[in-house]
Amino acid sequence: MNSVATTVSTGPIDERKITLKFCVHSRCNYFNPAWDDCYCCPTTDRREYCHATIEECRATCATCLPKCSP
Repeated sequence: MNSVATTVSTGPIDERKITLKFCVHSRCNYFNPAWDDCYCCPTTDRREYCHATIEECRATCATCLPKCSP
């Protein structure tokens, strides 16, 4: 499995904050009968936390700034 993290920085230089979103690249059959790429939040293996695209995963998974929310 591969992990993908997204970093977002906003605001003036003296107010910069780093935000991390982790998505685990995997293969699953949640979205079609064949095993295909999917992206899941790393804290669970439940289907509702897996997504067909990395963008959907990033929009759903917990944010880490600097600690991850549950």
